Formats: sequence, structure tokens, C-alpha cells
Amino acid sequence: MEKSNGNKKLSVHEEKYYYKVQVSSLGLGSSMLFYFQQASTLLLRVCDKLRLRSQLVGSNGQPVQLVGMSLFWSSCGEGEGFYNRETVNSLKCSWNSNVVRAAMGVEYSGCQRPEFFAYFAQNYGSKYPNIIYETFNEPLQVDWNGVKSYHEQVVAEIRKYDNKNVIVLGSTTWSQDVDTAANNPVRGSNLCYSLHYYAATHKQNLRDKAQAAMNKGACIFVTEYGTVDVSGGGGVDEGSTKEWYNFLDSKKISSLNWAISNKAEGAAALTPGTTSSQVGNDDRLTASGRLVKSYIKSKNTGVRCNGGGAAKKGSSSSNT
Repeated sequence: MEKSNGNKKLSVHEEKYYYKVQVSSLGLGSSMLFYFQQASTLLLRVCDKLRLRSQLVGSNGQPVQLVGMSLFWSSCGEGEGFYNRETVNSLKCSWNSNVVRAAMGVEYSGCQRPEFFAYFAQNYGSKYPNIIYETFNEPLQVDWNGVKSYHEQVVAEIRKYDNKNVIVLGSTTWSQDVDTAANNPVRGSNLCYSLHYYAATHKQNLRDKAQAAMNKGACIFVTEYGTVDVSGGGGVDEGSTKEWYNFLDSKKISSLNWAISNKAEGAAALTPGTTSSQVGNDDRLTASGRLVKSYIKSKNTGVRCNGGGAAKKGSSSSNT
């Protein structure tokens, strides 16, 4: 799968590292999450074939925690300029990310969603063991049974062509009701549930819901989180963000921060006017960007750059 951006393209299999692709169906469109990892490193090689025991694990059975960034909507000016190899390389080698999310804006109608996922499963999921799908991003405050029925339909389409790769399922109330989903789960193998939070809004109560879901055997994957309030605005809540990080780390839960964009809002990782060539520059980071980058760089993600060297702490630019 390729996403054009001027003269540059992002492809599923790029030279030295793979992209993991998570395709999310939205009420307002569709997002696609590209997970990348260099196959020559131990941690990321372990992640190449993911299985579930109520969390992501590698082929050796050990827990795997992916950490990284989400791009902003591809259909918006604040986001589209970052859909290129330059951005991905900076996130990999400067930020130490082993996952990146690409949020694709499409039309409201969802009538072709099963065919959409079937296309990706047939053309890519059947070939690449590091593709992850997300079938519904942030269902609203609706009945779980209806959302579950939708998931079952799309999961069945994916499994016609791809019977192994992980699928992440959105839960109701903007992907917060993971406990409700765990009480009446979608049947199948290699399934996770998506949890979304914004640190200044969501506190211990949401962590309790996540824990309740895990106690039921559910796999949790934070496909989107923010350091600010749920509107995407306001200041960074550093204390709550660190409480969430402690929780994620203690449970080995994978996470993606919203967002790589230069929009003038609290959730943006980059200051207004920042370009893709500056994604790795620390002086272009917002308060949220600095906090999140520090967290990602503290992790042993297994990322390698410059022909095998580990991503360097404090690096301010891409060095692939």
C-alpha cells in the first residue's frame, strides 16, 4: 500500500524496516496506522509475528509494548505535509518510535467498510505478518451489541484472507467502554480492544475500566491518547500523563500519542509553522511534544538507525 505525498511515497515494506498497518474505520472517515520496526533488532523481530495472551506478545511469548506517534488527519492542512518518509525517519531515529499512525480522512458513509478491510487483508495482510487492523475508531455512546455486530462482519471479511494478524476493535463512548466489550466480547483469535484517553480529562476511573477489561482476559491497545483535555486544547497535565505512563508500562500496553501536527492546539507535538524536515528538532516541540518524546526515548523500542546503531538519546534529527 502506498500513500503519495509530492514526489515521495510511503510503502508497506520500506528497505530496512517494515511498516505495521492498522486501518481504522471512523464515523467521520478512516484512519490508517503504520507500525514500523527494523527486522534486524531483537525486540522488533519478536514483534513481527504478534499473538495474544490478553496482551500483545512476540513469537517467544514475551510481552511486546509498541510506543509512538499518530500523524494528524491527512485531509487537513496541519497534517498532510507530514505524510512522507522524512517524517517517519525522524520519528524512528530521533524520537525512538517503533510505531506511527496515519489518520486518513475519508467520507462519512460506511457502506463499503467490509470491502475496504477485505482489500487490505487480501493485498497486504496475507503477505506481511506485521499488519494490524482497527475496525472502528471511537464509536459514540451507542449500544455495544450494534457495534459488536459490525465488528463481527468486518473481522469475518479480514479473516477470509488474513487469519493471523492482530485486529483492534473500537469500544463504545469514544473507545472508553472496554469493560463493556470485555463482558460481551467478539469471538475470534488475535483480537484487542482500543482504549482512548486524554490525560487532563480521563483519570483513575478510566484506568479502572481498562483493568476490569483485562481482568476478563481482554487485550488493550491505546491507539490514541493526549496529554491535554479531551478537546485537544488546554495545557499539558503532566502529573496525569505520568500516572497514565506508569499504568501503561506496568501492564505493557502499547500506545500512540495524538498528534504529529503543527496545529495551534495543546495536543499538537509541533509548533505552528514546523515542517516535516524539522520533526526531529527539539526546538520545534511543544510542551506536549517534549513530554511525549522524552517518554518514547526512555523505552527500549529496539529501533536501529545508521546501519544497525541504536537510535540515540538526545538526537535532534533523522539519521537513517
